[in-house]
Amino acid sequence: MLAQSLHRVAFSSNLIPEMLAKFGTKSKKLVVDFSSPNIAKTFHMGNLRSTLYGNFIQKICRLAGHEVVSINYLGDWGPQFSMLAFYWLAVMDGKEGRIKRPEPEEWIEMNEKKKVELLTSSYAATHRMSKLNASFSAKSRQLFLEMEKIKINGAGNEQNISSSQAFEALNLLKEWREISCTYLKDLYSRFGVNFDVWDGESNYILKGSKLVDEMIFEGKCVRFPAEDECWGVVNLDPGLSKIPLRRIDGANLYLNRELASIYDRQNKYNADKYIYVVDKSQANHFAHLRALLKMRGDSDLAEKIIHHSYGKVIGLSTREGKNDSVDYLISEGNSESDAYIKKSYTRKSSEEEREFLCQLLTQNQLAFSIICRAKHSDFNFSFKGAFLPEGTNSLILLEKYSRLNSLEKANLEHLEKLKNLSEVDLMKMQPEIGENGRKLARMILEFDTVLNNSLQKMEPSPIAIHLVRLSNKIGQTLPSLRILGEPLINALPRMLLFTAAKKVLGEGMKLIGIEPIERI
Repeated sequence: MLAQSLHRVAFSSNLIPEMLAKFGTKSKKLVVDFSSPNIAKTFHMGNLRSTLYGNFIQKICRLAGHEVVSINYLGDWGPQFSMLAFYWLAVMDGKEGRIKRPEPEEWIEMNEKKKVELLTSSYAATHRMSKLNASFSAKSRQLFLEMEKIKINGAGNEQNISSSQAFEALNLLKEWREISCTYLKDLYSRFGVNFDVWDGESNYILKGSKLVDEMIFEGKCVRFPAEDECWGVVNLDPGLSKIPLRRIDGANLYLNRELASIYDRQNKYNADKYIYVVDKSQANHFAHLRALLKMRGDSDLAEKIIHHSYGKVIGLSTREGKNDSVDYLISEGNSESDAYIKKSYTRKSSEEEREFLCQLLTQNQLAFSIICRAKHSDFNFSFKGAFLPEGTNSLILLEKYSRLNSLEKANLEHLEKLKNLSEVDLMKMQPEIGENGRKLARMILEFDTVLNNSLQKMEPSPIAIHLVRLSNKIGQTLPSLRILGEPLINALPRMLLFTAAKKVLGEGMKLIGIEPIERI
């Protein structure tokens, strides 16, 4: 029985779906909204945590037989962008400590990463200026109102066009979105992340505004007291006495665009669940969204909304303070991984090979540092211990996978014999694998339960923890179960055990976002 079970694992072409099918999960239609960063900003660790969790959720749900639509809902609208556009168009002259706007030919020569970094620095400068300069804030606010008016009423309506600057700002915003998408797609490709749909707030400006107009007309949305300076909904669920939707000056708030987008998703997909992978600080936002839907008579839709929350990640400490840019962290990690490679590797490799390996080790460790933790935990990110051979890190998974791969290559004849064994042959096999081998076999065969646990929680950490334990047990077992030079009666059961272990380790790593390396 043990040999048959290990053989099914070792040579399965569809291991994870087969294991999850044992638990009889009923197929559902799921829409998963994750990553969803702001444009014109560098990608940070909070974005990465949402991205990796969301990518895990979409992968394991698909493998379990669910129909999944994954959405990247970009933050591409709001007063912060009119502020950035006004700074770019009217203030960015390089004088008195201000950032200098690049000349057109300089801008064209810059790659997308450099452009996004400049936009991020400019955004920080606009934030500082808004705190100190009331005139700058007022003009930026007016620009936003004009931009939104054009988007709501249409560029063809001359009565609503009061500023050529608003058109320039909208064109800038369109360009920044395109630049950001190119920058983001490069980052996502490094972590093996794909989306079915790219969406954004700016697609729901008109629809969101119309929803608020309807609620005002129906008397559901009212003017708050003067000090609140906005329109909104009152007297909903306990603890949600006021939900603001529009400022008194006419500027629409984020929530009404979110409301419009969930209606759009329901019309398009009619899903069983709408899962939002967003940090725990946004709990009130989703409580407000559900409350609005209930107030509008859409309680069934409100019940479909799932806020899959997670904790905060604090970036690396630098001389300039905290830095949680993923690009910066990859650069820092590459230095650490390069030092590890120079110290640990005896085989010769080209500069290109070493650079590729550095990148892969760093990205795997960034991913592992997030997915190995309970989703609600807050933690300070650090590369400390990231490249210690016996540490709790991605390196232990990669090294054990590489060792098992080398073992297979050294015993290809045994592997071929194992593939062709019949059920009768397997029933006759009596594995003599010792205590460590039996424990390793149990851990291999427990993987289905671990997978189902992760699926129910929609959380990768149970798998990550199991793979670390599995890797440790592989390391303890390999020295005592030699294969080379052993008689077939011993060699084949041992080879079967390690082939099954490699299969579980490799499939598990890919599921949680760690790229296996055949030779390390």
